[in-house]
Amino acid sequence: MLETGLTYDPGTKYSYSNDGYSAIGRVIEAVSGLEYEAYMTSMIMYPLGIYDMQVGKVLPKDFHEREARYYGAGYIKSIYVTGEDVPWQYGGQNYPEMDALGGWTTTARDLNRLLVAVDGYDTKPDILTAETLAMMTTPATVYPYYAKGWGIKFNEIYTHNGALTGTFSIWTRSIQGFTYTLILNMAEMMATYKWKLAKAHLDAVCPNPELTRQGYSLADKSCFMSHIMIVLSSPAEIR
Repeated sequence: MLETGLTYDPGTKYSYSNDGYSAIGRVIEAVSGLEYEAYMTSMIMYPLGIYDMQVGKVLPKDFHEREARYYGAGYIKSIYVTGEDVPWQYGGQNYPEMDALGGWTTTARDLNRLLVAVDGYDTKPDILTAETLAMMTTPATVYPYYAKGWGIKFNEIYTHNGALTGTFSIWTRSIQGFTYTLILNMAEMMATYKWKLAKAHLDAVCPNPELTRQGYSLADKSCFMSHIMIVLSSPAEIR
């Protein structure tokens, strides 16, 4: 990166960069003297009561306790340079190297605990000041739909989704005092289909019409489907 230099002057062009998040992880290590995962768990996660967030492993034999299996599509050469064709989600991606750019495993409930800690609502204490939250969620002048790590929608909604082969997730801070988190253990195209099923399930099992906005059905309880875990709740309900 240093040898190549910048493609554009800062502040003149928008481009999403996973490498930027990886660089931030290395900065955290240099400043704190801790490995990135150790810093995040001890300084951020544990104080919030989050104990089911860990950086992912490559092979099923090393998976964390209670970790789901993943349903992807296609094969690729193993990262261990064995010449073997392996499923993308089992030996085809180096999750530990992707730590700060999205290589974590967690539950929907714990991910929502983290979101509640930065949602700006006064029902649970935030770990960031109001000034920092405002800075984090103010869109770039050259691209009004993305801020510092958050996709920005109208009416102060901020959200983000992500996908690796075998996974899809989204978390959103709504405008009704609610947050919601969805995690799927399958490839993105399959996940989109499952999300539609999940929405139909939520509408049927967890009806809450007064909280339905912009096509999302928000409910003040947890709901479950096969291969899906969703947590939709008010901040006060996350313990």
